[in-house]
Amino acid sequence: MQIAFVIHIVALIIVIITIIRADIYMAAWVTKRTIVLSHLTIKKIHEITSWLLIIMILSGATMVWNISPLYFFLNPLFLLKMFFVLCLIINSFVIGRLMRIVTEKTFARTTKQERMSLFISGGVSVLSWVSTIFLAFFIS
Repeated sequence: MQIAFVIHIVALIIVIITIIRADIYMAAWVTKRTIVLSHLTIKKIHEITSWLLIIMILSGATMVWNISPLYFFLNPLFLLKMFFVLCLIINSFVIGRLMRIVTEKTFARTTKQERMSLFISGGVSVLSWVSTIFLAFFIS
C-alpha cells in the first residue's frame, strides 16, 4: 500500500505543477499576450494531465482495495470525492473538444458561447481538483 500512496502523491504534485503551468499559458491567451496557443503544447499538457489522472485513479483504487472497499463505499465523503473524480474524467473529454478553440482563434475572436464553455470547463476543473484534494484530508 505504501508504494501506491507514494505514486498517488507524486502524481498529485506533478499534476498540480502541470495545471498551474497550463493556467499560466491560458492566461496569456485570455489577456492577449499570446495570439493563439500551440496545438502541440496544449495537446501535450492535456495528455500529461489525463495520464496523471489515470495513475491517480489506479493508485487510489489500490489503496482503497488494500484497506477496506466496503468502508470507503459507505463513507459519504469518499462518495463525494468520487463524484468530483467523475467530474474530472468527464471534463477531460470536454477539454479535449475545447482545445481546438484556443489553438485556432484569438481570444478576441471567440464567441460568447465559446468563452462561456471554456470558463465553465476551467471552473469545473478547479472546483473538482481542489475538492478531491480537500476531501482526501477528511477521509480516514
